[in-house]
Amino acid sequence: MRIAVCIKQVYGPEGVRVSRSREMLDTRSAELNINPYDKHALEAALSLKDHYGGTVVALSVGGEDVDDALREALAIGADEAYLLSGDALEVTDANGVAKALAAAVNKLGEVNLVITGQKGVDTGAGDLPGRLAEALGWPLLLDVEGLSVQNGTVEAIRDVDSKSSVFHSGMPAVVAISPVANYPRYAHVARVMNAYREWAVTTWTSEDLGLEPDSLAPKVSPRGMILPPKREIGSMLSGTPEEVAKELVAELRQRRLV
Repeated sequence: MRIAVCIKQVYGPEGVRVSRSREMLDTRSAELNINPYDKHALEAALSLKDHYGGTVVALSVGGEDVDDALREALAIGADEAYLLSGDALEVTDANGVAKALAAAVNKLGEVNLVITGQKGVDTGAGDLPGRLAEALGWPLLLDVEGLSVQNGTVEAIRDVDSKSSVFHSGMPAVVAISPVANYPRYAHVARVMNAYREWAVTTWTSEDLGLEPDSLAPKVSPRGMILPPKREIGSMLSGTPEEVAKELVAELRQRRLV
């Protein structure tokens, strides 16, 4: 069984700041990491490999800096890694990313499952699984909390109305893993060293994928960022419960709320 896992590199939220102009984010001090949701997707793929055997392939779209995320995926347990990069791919939008990933999956050949995270922490859009399934023409399973394969059929457990329900799909298929599905494993130190010393990340351009650069042109261009107004900070009351209650009632009466 061959499983492809979609990996996205995102900025760690701890280092992201709002610029003084309040129209963009300052990411100069932010670290680049694998999207946390995609680590659950990678863990799901590795668990299937541990149980059934096979190969796990990590795929990502972006610039040269995404190489680190893919090498981290190799260190965690992926067998192969491919970076889809180039001028057209580095500036494309969600539609282009899905198109490029679908082309890469088709180029790999004999891929039984494509597993993605539920969404990206940077945009929170969560539209990649649907776009990718549409581009591939494969069935889609969303918010999967448990995953197994039986006789060429995918069995997925999902939470529906607070109850666990089982869904089945033929393969190949696209699966979006819920973050409650598992606990991602850590990379062994030796594998981290091998990921940089011995293992390779293969780069494919849009030409390698058979895609015209014009077809990857963004359909949506961001014009800026408008932040909501600051929320009014409330006041804290101190004292005994009786004193606080009296002060609170007096404040509410003053504002004609009671």
